[in-house]
Amino acid sequence: MLFHFPYQYEDRTRLVPLLQLKDKQVALVEATVIESRVVFKPRRRLELILSHQNARIHFMFFNWHPTLQKTYEAGVRVRAFGTARRFGSMLSMVHPEMQIMKAAEPLPIQENLTPIYHTVQGLSQRTLRQAVTAALNHIDEIDIEDLSPCDGEIDLKSALQLIHAPATHDNIDMLLARRHPAFTRLIEEELLAHQLSFLKLKQDLKQEPGVAFANDDQDCAKLQSRLGFVLTDAQSRVITEITEDLVKPVPMLRLVQGDVGSGKTAVAAFATQVALHNGYQVAIMAPTDLLAQQHYEKFSKWFAEDGRPNQVVLLSGKLRVKGCIAFHNEPRRLFASMFRFLQSGCKPNRPVRLLQHALASG
Repeated sequence: MLFHFPYQYEDRTRLVPLLQLKDKQVALVEATVIESRVVFKPRRRLELILSHQNARIHFMFFNWHPTLQKTYEAGVRVRAFGTARRFGSMLSMVHPEMQIMKAAEPLPIQENLTPIYHTVQGLSQRTLRQAVTAALNHIDEIDIEDLSPCDGEIDLKSALQLIHAPATHDNIDMLLARRHPAFTRLIEEELLAHQLSFLKLKQDLKQEPGVAFANDDQDCAKLQSRLGFVLTDAQSRVITEITEDLVKPVPMLRLVQGDVGSGKTAVAAFATQVALHNGYQVAIMAPTDLLAQQHYEKFSKWFAEDGRPNQVVLLSGKLRVKGCIAFHNEPRRLFASMFRFLQSGCKPNRPVRLLQHALASG
């Protein structure tokens, strides 16, 4: 709830006398009901006529329950918030938010601006504000540690309080634009928490056992001869780094990133060669059938072996599960496919291991 931020604010910190109320003004007013009536033309509606200091205002309700007319009968004093509109010679408010004022229980004026949240059908602004207020009150009872030092700036608790209940003198434009120091504080906190969580995940994964692959330079040399082009220095460097990771007894944590045509597929091919050399199956997953077809053609050429059937198989979304089951026991070890490889029900001879850069081996 605390991180469900308002998209607008309303000023309910001061009362506007009816004599000073202007057309199209959003205001908090107080008045006494002097008449309640149902009007049928031009559209059925409930009208409340209220008065205060020789000024009058109409409250109109087009969707209303009969109990509303009984509750706000003549003589009841009301505090209401809404947008004033001039119809003819009199100002009106359509469906204002109203509260009954009792002499024994005076209503306090709010000290802070009222937040407006994005909500869903069935969840009113009042209910949502009450939930957020309860959460804000609760953070005073618990110890929330600031991940980043304040250095004299606003702390995390104060930032949340300010965003959900700013004072009238706070810069509302900066709050709505998410450029206020309170939002800057939350952004810094979130980025730091994000980075720390990934570092913790990385440390935990390094504690898990992995498969230490053996590398064969001769196999890599054969693959290089089949590529039809010379690897760039950057491609060679990345291949070396990946190979160094694969021979370690810990899971690899690596993301290969590059522009179109930079050689990511070739880099994946050398990682594939290492896995195949160690007797594992490999899946090269592509997001589309067309790209899967292109990978299939490339890997069929690169991994062709003399005197042996092609060990590359194409699996796509168009392939039925029956076809998959028919060959999953065959000695096919390289699959160029979409996520169909994992979704189709195929059961490879070895467990499937998911690696970075959409490379799977098992």
